[in-house]
Amino acid sequence: MTSTHRLVPLEPDVSQERTLGARMLTAARALTVTDVPTHRQALEGIAAARKGLAAAEELLRPNIKRWSDGHKAALALLAEVTEPLRQAATILSAKAGIFEDIERGRADAERRRLEVEAAKQAEERRLAEAVHAEQMGEPELADEILAEPPAPAPIIRVEPQVAKVEGLSSRRTWVAEIVDMEALFAWIAQDRSRIAYAEPEALRKSHPSLNALARAQRASLSVPGVRAVEQVSRAYRQSREEEPW
Repeated sequence: MTSTHRLVPLEPDVSQERTLGARMLTAARALTVTDVPTHRQALEGIAAARKGLAAAEELLRPNIKRWSDGHKAALALLAEVTEPLRQAATILSAKAGIFEDIERGRADAERRRLEVEAAKQAEERRLAEAVHAEQMGEPELADEILAEPPAPAPIIRVEPQVAKVEGLSSRRTWVAEIVDMEALFAWIAQDRSRIAYAEPEALRKSHPSLNALARAQRASLSVPGVRAVEQVSRAYRQSREEEPW
């Protein structure tokens, strides 16, 4: 890895140039040109200032190039070090996202199965209560039990079986992806109230109105030429010293 002192040049000593500049600026502000001597003094000051400018350029201009080259080298070094890490995070995030989608689908299927089972058990209990009332000689009570609407289905939650890592958070968002511009504009033209979706020339890259619609409707988005895409963004906040992965 390139050492820091090779990337950042040392700042030259410009104390004399600073002193000269401050002294000449004070004198220029104080000078009033009213006669030949003060006029000569002003011209001599101009010459001295121009001479100082040339000397400063000669002293500092090469260093500006070195600073610029050092800045470019530092950016290149940063990219060299960080790009593999960015790619690794992107690859792993995609693979983790596929597993998370599978687990979410499994959890949803299990939730639906448990809801059906719970509803079936509730109905069986209701029928058993009606049969018991009939057997106890209370046919009216049995009829009331059967006439009652089924109890609301219980809320069942099944969490996906996924790992959690301290400091790493995930956020799922829905965005709109335009796949057929002609179909989209045909849909907009059918209703003037949809004109907000005909955004500027950067429509393919930035379409906040369509994105808002995608966030609201998610997978049920039904705009011709547009599909809703779920994206996963991950953020990391380091809280303590950790070993590399």
